[in-house]
Formats: sequence, C-alpha cells, structure tokens
Amino acid sequence: MSSLPVPQQSRVASVLSEQREAAREQLAAAWQLQISRIEDLLHAGWKEHLALIFEERFEELAKRLAAEFAAELEEARRRASEDFNRAMRRITRPADQQEWAAAVLEATAPFAPRTAIFMVDDRNVRGVCARGIGAIAGLEMPVPPAFATVLRTQEPATAPRTAAELSDLAALLDNPEADSMCHLFPVTAMGRVAAVVYAEGDEIDLNGLEAVAALAGAGLRPASEKPSPTLPDWAQLSPQEQELHLRAQRFARVRVAEMQLYKSQAVRAGRSQKNLYAALKPEIDAARETFRREFTAASPAMPDYFHLELIRTLANNDVAVLGEDYPGPLF
Repeated sequence: MSSLPVPQQSRVASVLSEQREAAREQLAAAWQLQISRIEDLLHAGWKEHLALIFEERFEELAKRLAAEFAAELEEARRRASEDFNRAMRRITRPADQQEWAAAVLEATAPFAPRTAIFMVDDRNVRGVCARGIGAIAGLEMPVPPAFATVLRTQEPATAPRTAAELSDLAALLDNPEADSMCHLFPVTAMGRVAAVVYAEGDEIDLNGLEAVAALAGAGLRPASEKPSPTLPDWAQLSPQEQELHLRAQRFARVRVAEMQLYKSQAVRAGRSQKNLYAALKPEIDAARETFRREFTAASPAMPDYFHLELIRTLANNDVAVLGEDYPGPLF
C-alpha cells in the first residue's frame, strides 16, 4: 500500500478501518447472540436439573424414611407382642392371686395410662394393685353402682368418675376433673364376675382392655378346681418345638372359632344347658383326634391346647359347661 499515492492510501486505510469496525460489531453481535442462546439453554436446563435433583433426593429420602419407620414399627410391634405374651403366660399360670393381678395390670399397660385391678365377692370389691392411680391396694368397700352394673350384666361399662358411681374409690383418684369418665371390664371365672379391670385416661384402647379382661379369667380358679395343665417354659423350647406349639395353638383357636361361627345355635344351647360336649360331640371328637394325631403324637409333653381353648372360649372358663360326658384333656 506504500506504492499508492497518499490520497489513495488514505482512502484504503479508511475503508479497511470501516470494514474492521463493521466486522468487530458483527462478531460482537454474533457473540452476544450465542451467549444469549447459551444462557437460555443453561437457564432452562438448570431449572430442570434442580427439579430432577429435588425429585431424586426427596424420593430417596421418602424411601429411607419409610424403611426406617417400617423397621421401627416392626420392632415396636415385636416388643409389644413379647410383652403381651409374657404377661399372658403369667396370667394363665400365676403362683397366687397377687401375682395374677400384677400380671393383668402389666398386660393393660399398652392400652391405658392408668389402670387398677379389683377382686369381687358377693357384697364387696377389694383393690389389689394399680398403675398411675392412688394407692388402692387394700381398699375394700361395698360394691359401687358402676361396679354393680358390670356384675349384673357381665359386660364392660363406662361411668362418670364421681363418688355417686365409684363410692370411696373416687376420693383416691388424682385430678378427678381431668378425665370425666372411667371404664370397667369384667373378668369372669366359673360363670361369675370375679374381678374388674378399671381404666381411665385420655388415650384408651377399649378393645385391647376388653381382650385382656376376657383372657384374664383363664388364670382365676377356685382352690378346689384341678389346675390347668402346666404350660411349657417357652425359652427352654427349641425353635422347632416352639413352631409346633404355635401351630397347635392356632389349630385350637381355629377349630373353636369354626364351631362358634358354623354351630352358633348348638353353642348357645350347649352353654345354657351345660352340655356343650353333647351339643358339639362330632366336631369336638374330630378336633380332638386331629390334635392327638398331629401334635400330641409328635410331642408327648404337648399341652392339650384344644382342651384349654374349649374351656376358655366356648365354656367361658367354666369346665362344668362342657357337661358330665366330656372326656377331659388328652392325657
């Protein structure tokens, strides 16, 4: 360009300068355009990425919490089952009445915050033990109206926590205005109410308490009655023996439940006439034979769980209801 005249060199330089400036502007615009497009892509992708991260993380957290909650729930269920089974074993083979009452009280713990056990005779009730309630041990009083209702109907009852309903017991209750109602559950043995489970509190499982009271009658026996067969020490049984005993217990419960379901009229007639065995002889004999063949033969020391279930459920803990012809347990 130095060979060109000065005026021409000036014009060339000016043209080149203009083109460079134009090219620079175009490049800057192209760069800005690409940057904007990348920013748009990054912006959209970042939102999607964040959403994916949160979704994945919360899904993982939900799974982990569900697994941990399920494990905790199963562990709590296992502990509650073990505690309840231990209490039931103590209830059905107590050394004395005091131990029986303590076992029943323990079994009520999962179902009510405050409970008490009362023994009943013809005219009085006597406090034996309590949890979360004033010292009722040794309290003896004429049967209060609320208790009288339970004795008369042999059904659970709910009553106000007042002296008019509970007599002297009301004076021992803490914060009587805190809970306006109490619940009473009969424990029947030999066809009569021999004890009452008393419960109060804000969170009460009425079904659980009724089940405890129903099962508790199995441990109450008059001194003249022949004791029930000794139940095995569960801890001393092998896993295979434990499984056999559990199968035997399930068999007994199922067979008796089938009689209640499919032979309800015969059950009611047998109870009222105190000849359950005669009313259900084919069913009872068939179940006894199956129990002997599948369980007693496999383990000669096996308690006759079917016999025990007959007495507990069908005969309402009164062996006399089975009738004079009933042959008794399989040993």
